[in-house]
Amino acid sequence: MRLPFPIFLLVFCSYSIQAQEFNSKYDLDSVYQSLSVPNQEQYDSLFNSSDREFKEFLVFMLTMPRSSQAQLIENYQRKNDEIAALTTYFKSIVPDSVSVRIEFSPEDEIWSMPASLDFFIQTPNSNQRRGNWNLEYGNAELDSLLAELDWNYQTLEDLKGYLDRANCISIEYDEYYSVGYSRSGMGKYYYRIYEQELSEAEIDRLVDDCILRYYSNSVLLEYGSGATGSLCFPDPIAE
Repeated sequence: MRLPFPIFLLVFCSYSIQAQEFNSKYDLDSVYQSLSVPNQEQYDSLFNSSDREFKEFLVFMLTMPRSSQAQLIENYQRKNDEIAALTTYFKSIVPDSVSVRIEFSPEDEIWSMPASLDFFIQTPNSNQRRGNWNLEYGNAELDSLLAELDWNYQTLEDLKGYLDRANCISIEYDEYYSVGYSRSGMGKYYYRIYEQELSEAEIDRLVDDCILRYYSNSVLLEYGSGATGSLCFPDPIAE
């Protein structure tokens, strides 16, 4: 991973604001040395000459998940049945006319982050979503959201099981299923799955090869940018 320096600083400021906390039971230098780092000499020089805060930032950036369009496609080819089972189950547990967005984040011991959920609900005739990011299990706000849907913690466990078997991390349904495959740096790769095949006119209108790319008449590949980095797919268009 190599960021232009102005963007590098912007990400550093964002990291500082979020105040990720490095777990003191780990040795920072040892964690860095265990990483597979591109441009090794350049990063070694930067790491060794930096203060503690910037060293933590470097390790944070280098331990972020990385993915690609090729992995997105390969996972769909391997996990087609599991992704179909995921969307079927999700539809069965979400009340009609309600939009639910949910993403599971695993525990990260190095950064002292417990397992959590990004969980949002939007009901008919409402212009605002209710919910929050990084809701921990047992949180009162999470319990309230679950009660609205008539869900419980077993529902979450079952849904996470479907996502795990599909090798995915998030799901949302509105006019189509948006299934999150993986975060990549500050961006994220998705499948946009339609219950009915799109017409050629709809495909021409939607596919821009920036945010959306064609996979099939019912599945589009999607890239969502983060606070920094590429606004479009960072991958070249496949020949």
